[in-house]
Amino acid sequence: MLPLGGIDYFNFDWHKSGIQTNVLFAGVLLTANATNPNVANTRTNVGADFFGIAVPTTNSMYRFGVERKGEAVKSLPTNLTLRAGHPFLNFGKVDVSLGFSHVTYQRSEDTAPSFTVPSDTFIISPQIDAQYSRWGYTVAGYFDYYKRTTWKPWGILSEYNPNQKTFTDFGGEVAKSFYLPKFQRIGVELNYLDGQRLDRFGKYELGFFGSQRIHGIRSGSVRAEKAILGHLTYGFVFSDQFRLEAFYDHGLLTDRLAGYHHEPFQGVGIAGQTVGPYGTLLRLDIGRTVGRNAQSGFVANVVFLKLF
Repeated sequence: MLPLGGIDYFNFDWHKSGIQTNVLFAGVLLTANATNPNVANTRTNVGADFFGIAVPTTNSMYRFGVERKGEAVKSLPTNLTLRAGHPFLNFGKVDVSLGFSHVTYQRSEDTAPSFTVPSDTFIISPQIDAQYSRWGYTVAGYFDYYKRTTWKPWGILSEYNPNQKTFTDFGGEVAKSFYLPKFQRIGVELNYLDGQRLDRFGKYELGFFGSQRIHGIRSGSVRAEKAILGHLTYGFVFSDQFRLEAFYDHGLLTDRLAGYHHEPFQGVGIAGQTVGPYGTLLRLDIGRTVGRNAQSGFVANVVFLKLF
């Protein structure tokens, strides 16, 4: 658990240039982005995103459901992404981006003496994704390519693959929202995730901070080379500031090293947001896993924001 407190600054029109900026500084964490939503009245948007953290996070290794503490690795990432997007067919949008990252790898307190951690590396990642939304339906797809500048032998040498210096991930999504009387909403979503030459640092993480999520899974504890995910939500959405929703997630995961082949993982959760006293905003997200691969305990994220 890492409690954070800091300042989030947002400006809709920075220096009257039309550029939207957002900066979050929380001591060990800094995120920032800037976006011009309509360059020269062309409806094209361009922007940049930055992420940096001063505290390394532990990348744990699980084999057949058992944590291998001797293979734990700490990583410290820094990322800068340049992006551009343009709408199409009135209800669609295509986005392209180019990411520049640097990752520092370190030994953890439990890493075995014979285990070699990966070499520090820069990662260059061109990406493209498209989305089309109409009548409550959303269809989306993406393709990402990653190239490491260096990738020397590490870990268990029999598993090292020099071809994993580059890797890709790709997938798609189909979703539908049903809006019912009295502010009720039902959401149904299906995701397909896949990739090529994925090692443990390039695989999909299903925890809270992963690109996709199953409620209740601890961050870093479940990864997959390929996954089919279904999500069902029901709740009350009164506005962007006031909502309460319940979730059910079901995933079929495939990962060779973990021993998964269409292995089922399920999670349930609730999330809400409301305006509190003195201009505060409260966000709560809590979940736990269920079924045969259920993990002990629950995962919670609580955020208090003070608006000025």
